[in-house]
Amino acid sequence: MFITENQNVGDSVLFLLAARTALSNIVAESKNKSKKELISFIRNEASDYEVMHLLLKGTMPEAKYDDVAEMLLFSEFKESMMMNKDFVTEMIGEDIFNNVLNEVDSLYMGTSTAAHILEFESMTDPELAIACMISEQGPAGYSQAAWAAAKKKAAAAKAAGMKGGAGAPSTLARYKGMAAKKYAAGKAALAPKVAAGKAAAMQKYAAAKGAIGSKVAAGKAAAAPKIAAGKAALAKGAAAAKGAATKAGAATAKFAGTKAGMATGGAAAAALAIYAGYKIYKRFFGAAAKACAGQSGAAKTACMNKYKKAAIMKQASAIQSASGTCAKSKDPAKCKAAVASKVTALKAKAAKIAA
Repeated sequence: MFITENQNVGDSVLFLLAARTALSNIVAESKNKSKKELISFIRNEASDYEVMHLLLKGTMPEAKYDDVAEMLLFSEFKESMMMNKDFVTEMIGEDIFNNVLNEVDSLYMGTSTAAHILEFESMTDPELAIACMISEQGPAGYSQAAWAAAKKKAAAAKAAGMKGGAGAPSTLARYKGMAAKKYAAGKAALAPKVAAGKAAAMQKYAAAKGAIGSKVAAGKAAAAPKIAAGKAALAKGAAAAKGAATKAGAATAKFAGTKAGMATGGAAAAALAIYAGYKIYKRFFGAAAKACAGQSGAAKTACMNKYKKAAIMKQASAIQSASGTCAKSKDPAKCKAAVASKVTALKAKAAKIAA
């Protein structure tokens, strides 16, 4: 099992928001008659466990929350990334690959990217507010003004020695009303189960891994005579060669549906590409904000708009460059649909900014 020891909560939130965006874009390009309702559910109501299950398995889980299963999904996804490192690094680069592998993980012990929870948390946590702004999710799409307001509230809260700030009581009341029954209570109940849950997960994983190893060994033994026969048949001509190729294709398709093929799924690949774009935007825009720090008024606004437009275009370019790698994913159509939709939205956004 892959254990993440140095989790970055802000990046974990950003990845899950990228996953929600990828899934929403795929649904938007589908012929589903209930696409509007489904997109709203994915963006706002789905739990992180549901998002990860849908992203990696392509189906909705029976339970809305399952801390151990969610932890295992992240673990298996990272193992898949390592198994498919060439594909993943070609799409997002070595730095982002290492970032996801070592710093992105489940949020079940801290927060969630479900809208009603993220809204409350981002009001007092600038890092989460930044994630909302970059992904354009959360209250009002998290504009620059909302980001600045969140930072100001967090600073005031820190000065007061408490997590809160102006307007926090009303937000907290709303949070308790909307989230306490589903999240806060579950989070409190989770603490005594963590150790047992991890142990159980490790046992399940070890058992599954052992069973798979036995099946692989048995499969190799059973396949040996068939391979020998196939080699002999191959020499007989093109017909035999075509048959062998068909068998190989079937084996490849079967492999793509296993844990080893998770990272190459269309939705997962698109989420990685969109996340890489978010990270590039975050780095570039952070540096730009410092460059404009000494200005004020209209001059600062113009400076920020100039850098913001450039940052958005760099983000779009990074995501678009990954679209070529979509062809190597398990489901190229889904990957390309999610990526293309995001690139189009970013270019339209950049076009509206006065340089």
